[in-house]
Amino acid sequence: MAKRMIMTGWGLPEYAPAAAMLLRCAFKCSAEVIGSSQQYLPTALKHCAETCSEVYVLGVGLTKDPKAIAAELRALKDAGVKVWWISAREMPSEVAIEFMMKDGGSVFDKVVIAEGDLFDAVQKAFPRQVTQKDVETFRRFAFGRTKGDSEEGRYRHLFTAADWKHKNDREMGYYPRAIFGLANGVRYDALETDLHKIVDYYNKWGKRELIGVSPHMLEVRQMAEKAAECDDPVVRVLITGPSGTGKETVAQLIHRKSKSRANGAFLTFNCACTTASLFESKLFGSVKGAFTDARDSRGLLEAAANGTLFLDEVAELDLEMQGQLLRVLQDGDFLKVGESVPRRIQNVRIIAATNKDIVRLVNEGRFREDLYYRLNVIQIRMKSLAERPEDIPEIAKTIWYRETGKSLSREQRAALCRYDFPGNARELENMLIYARVMKVTDFGELVEHWKRENAGLRRDMGHEPVSDDESLDAAVARHVRMVADRYKDRPVKEIARRLGCSENTVRKWLKVSESGASAQENATVGGL
Repeated sequence: MAKRMIMTGWGLPEYAPAAAMLLRCAFKCSAEVIGSSQQYLPTALKHCAETCSEVYVLGVGLTKDPKAIAAELRALKDAGVKVWWISAREMPSEVAIEFMMKDGGSVFDKVVIAEGDLFDAVQKAFPRQVTQKDVETFRRFAFGRTKGDSEEGRYRHLFTAADWKHKNDREMGYYPRAIFGLANGVRYDALETDLHKIVDYYNKWGKRELIGVSPHMLEVRQMAEKAAECDDPVVRVLITGPSGTGKETVAQLIHRKSKSRANGAFLTFNCACTTASLFESKLFGSVKGAFTDARDSRGLLEAAANGTLFLDEVAELDLEMQGQLLRVLQDGDFLKVGESVPRRIQNVRIIAATNKDIVRLVNEGRFREDLYYRLNVIQIRMKSLAERPEDIPEIAKTIWYRETGKSLSREQRAALCRYDFPGNARELENMLIYARVMKVTDFGELVEHWKRENAGLRRDMGHEPVSDDESLDAAVARHVRMVADRYKDRPVKEIARRLGCSENTVRKWLKVSESGASAQENATVGGL
């Protein structure tokens, strides 16, 4: 039976070093360590009854689902397991009530709160074992302003990479091993090779992270992982949604999760920045002498063998280029520019993305229907931030920590949620970088400033602009329908507020939109 278990959080710089200090100074490295979150905490506690006699919850908040957490803590208390909660923040009074027993006692054997940070809290919990020198030593690994290539800086980077592997790839083991390395005084260079490898892996992939707690983002993550399980190159993925929602991040997740492709190349081609001749040479490659200054070169289809080719903004291709791409996807062969003997595609998965209403483009004859079906085996739709506002604090927290090494206050998170971010996560990131550079701390004023600066921009909802021959009534009805579709999970009152009109006006134009769609459908049927 493991005598002690330390459950520590992630995402803040002090978590891992504080856990290492507790492990080394108070317990002489005779304890197990796991990383946890509020969401995972009930599940983690459930497994402690049979394996632990003592549990130390270090810094993990209790506000996410206090009823579920309290139920597991009561079960541990009934099983005779001692549980401590060590934190640098007070528990909200409305939450604290959940952790009381019927007899008036607490589910915790001890609660330790210290104003400051987790290092102060650990010292307060174990004043005889932890000295101020220990606090300052381990605090350097969280907040030290030394260069990134110092011992402290490299360990901080390792903790960040281990956090990322934990959250994104569900690989639990790296985080506690990194904590044990620091607790045992192991120099970074002497750590096991695979710990160094996850840092390299993070440097390659970690800047793009699929963040979100909304049901939509959970569904996107599940779909991406299921798509990755099937490495058949015929199983192509089409990712749709507004700009700035993370379509390339989803593509990278599918690539990383594909066991047979993860070590292969992930190559990107921007279809919006190409011409017919450039498209051929870039995608298929060329042979020496094919055109002026031509040399033997591999195209992306050849270079992405056993990997992934990501076609970004695929709806921007003209019909000629669409035909060339279709032929390749149908036959699995391609011709280099200047070559007469076809080559076979070597196990390349194609993932395409667009921020356009691609079905509308197909109906208008601007995107080939046969190509659409070739690309659209699995479709993953990314919603805008306005459609999933619960993800704004999570994304902001991650970006702000990456930019400043600090956490956002509750007031700052609430202020950010008062803006709907038409530019999505990309705009949110830009706003937070602006706040860092300009040293803005009042995010309420930051949001108002941002609204003023960007008031004249057309909001991209993933639809084409109004055509010249569209009537005013039709344009208004279509705009109301677009906004209603964007906020379809919200009440009419919310849609009316965003449009600046009454609820009756919204209903009126929605009826006009529906009658127009029916008339168009009848006209189409009548013409068959």
